[in-house]
Amino acid sequence: MAAAYVTTITNNTGYIDFTYDTGMIESVQKGSFRVALKDDIVYLIFNNNPYSTEVRSDISLDHANIAAYATSALIRTAILGFNVNPAQDGITTALRIVDYAHHEIHSGSSFHCYFNITTAATTAHRSGIYIKTPAAGGKLVHLIVEFSCTAAADLSIHEAPTLTANIGTHGVAIYNRYRDSVKASGCFDNATTPAVNKVTTLTEANIAAGSWAAGTVLMKEPLNAGGGPKPAGGNSRGSEEIILAANTAYVFMITNTVATANVHHISLDWYEHTNI
Repeated sequence: MAAAYVTTITNNTGYIDFTYDTGMIESVQKGSFRVALKDDIVYLIFNNNPYSTEVRSDISLDHANIAAYATSALIRTAILGFNVNPAQDGITTALRIVDYAHHEIHSGSSFHCYFNITTAATTAHRSGIYIKTPAAGGKLVHLIVEFSCTAAADLSIHEAPTLTANIGTHGVAIYNRYRDSVKASGCFDNATTPAVNKVTTLTEANIAAGSWAAGTVLMKEPLNAGGGPKPAGGNSRGSEEIILAANTAYVFMITNTVATANVHHISLDWYEHTNI
């Protein structure tokens, strides 16, 4: 059965009338919490005063908003839904679904950074991105990475490597993938005083000068020269994603395997979510 959508909301003394596109009219007593969908906007109707005509609307029905309303002393009961299903298409009844990683983009919690460099024509020339995750108890980083090169090379992922503080180029931008969002990443760079919402990029000279030790090598495999970006681990998010350890440094690295000038490209995409 198709979802019923509200066409009009009428305030009355002590109750509110919801008129649906089916022609049905539903009367809801004030003093309760009510959700209705009208013109793709979720309306929150609530008030303890049955003689008030307050109608509140909010597009975002997230936990923060619910908590704010619940502590306002206006809500005493919660009645969610009834005949309204905002996740269902009103014509075809098909569910309107995005996967979770896509949802995190919409919520402003998905981030991106990258590094491009042309190396010298030397074997074992390296480049990388350094990133340190938020403190334990905060948000976890759910990350995927892509590598590419123009000549033969290996990719590798290093957990808790040794690298001298303040080595590399710091303050490199992390971009929110929802460009209007003001949310910032909780990750840090390798500066002496680490900057939040930044990463550090590393050249061969940086790595050689940084007392480098590889740490735990989570992955090492060859890259196909000129083959385009290669996801590390697989071809779907389920096989690519790594949930990084809290309060831990990581370096994502490319290493030449031939003595040829090589264009290295590293791209990190992740979302940050508090563990349940």
